[in-house]
Amino acid sequence: MNLSFLAGLALLIAAQTSALEKQFPIEFSAPAPDAQFRGIARDMYRSLGQPSCATKGFRVAKGFRRLDHLQDQIAAVKQFEARMIGTPLAAQLAIAKADSRLRYGCWADDDIWFAKTHVKMTQDDVGRSLSQLNRLAPSLARSHPLDAKLAPATQFRDLSRDAILLVRLRCPLIKNTDNQVVLSPARAALIDFRRRLDGTGFAAQFDIANADANFDFYGGIVECGPPRSVSVAEVQRAVLLKMDQKLSQLDSMVKQGGN
Repeated sequence: MNLSFLAGLALLIAAQTSALEKQFPIEFSAPAPDAQFRGIARDMYRSLGQPSCATKGFRVAKGFRRLDHLQDQIAAVKQFEARMIGTPLAAQLAIAKADSRLRYGCWADDDIWFAKTHVKMTQDDVGRSLSQLNRLAPSLARSHPLDAKLAPATQFRDLSRDAILLVRLRCPLIKNTDNQVVLSPARAALIDFRRRLDGTGFAAQFDIANADANFDFYGGIVECGPPRSVSVAEVQRAVLLKMDQKLSQLDSMVKQGGN
């Protein structure tokens, strides 16, 4: 094979890797507007969609039907969704709604006082979220549209997010050692995986997961335990093993072509 071709290919791969390294920093950064939009919508859908707990040990307060108290909020969300039809934000909402379902819990509405309190919380959540979404919408209305077909691949985005968060930490792992050093082998594996997604529909899915993970964990207060006094190589191997396991699952999803 021509040596100049190989040299050029090596430079191209190096440039792609450098760009991806910037895309997956160790630190969290100010989230992009589209990630803010999806994050706010995701929290709104989760608050509105979570049912009252009906598992063993929980009974809904007698005569209480949660959705009966949220009809105005359901209608307001549907009106907002209808306004977004035909804009790039329709797909953003579809992705946020699909992803919110993976993180549903349930409301402990066994006591009527708590049940009513939870309804009030959701009413406030929806009102505040719609106000924020309306504020963000104009700046995103002309953004590059996402393919609505992205919305169903929730499992791939969720697992991608877990893999990404293995190498994006806000607390130091090892005493007197920068996380950049500790996480470098696992981060290199993640970057290589993302590079292999280029040219597939999964590249956009992975990038959405990366942006959304950054939104969820940027800012706020984190309580860190003391860094451990252990071997750097030991922790590197442990994190890389976890990364390899998650990337193997993601590779299987890519081969299957979906969730």
